[in-house]
Amino acid sequence: MALATTQADTRALHAAEQQYQQGVTTAIDMFAAHAALLQAQDALPRTLARVEPDLAALYKALGGGWKTVASRGASRISVEASRSPNPPSA
Repeated sequence: MALATTQADTRALHAAEQQYQQGVTTAIDMFAAHAALLQAQDALPRTLARVEPDLAALYKALGGGWKTVASRGASRISVEASRSPNPPSA
């Protein structure tokens, strides 16, 4: 949604710039459109940063396998699929 807002505000700014150049609107309207775009661009990274943890939580809630693996003194999390595409042969 934040990406769509940014794209919509970009189109609105271009329209406001064209209207200003044609004398249809004032510079204040163009600056307001620019401010809206800057706010949307500012919010975009924060929104995208929230997506990754949400996707991980969704994957886990849907039964995705999680296990902690120790690697050289550091702990990292690896994700394993619940169902292997190639089941082990007996």
